[in-house]
Amino acid sequence: TGKFGVTTTDGIVVGAVRYRRGAHPSPIATTPTLSGSWTRSQFHPWLWPTWEDPVYHERLKPLFEAMRGVWTK
Repeated sequence: TGKFGVTTTDGIVVGAVRYRRGAHPSPIATTPTLSGSWTRSQFHPWLWPTWEDPVYHERLKPLFEAMRGVWTK
C-alpha cells in the first residue's frame, strides 16, 4: 500500500564462515565456533530494547513534480 509500518522481533541471529580460496575451499574461521554443524543453542540473539512507534511525517519532496514531469514524457 506504500504506507510505512513497524513490527517487533524476538531478535536476530547470525553465523559467519570465512573460507580459504583455492581449488578446495575450506573454512578458516567461523562465528560461532563450528565443530561439525551448528546447533541452535550456539547462537545468541541480538536484542535491543523496544520503543514507541517512531514519529514520522510523509511528504513529497519539492522536486517531485518536476521529476514526475520528466519521467512521464
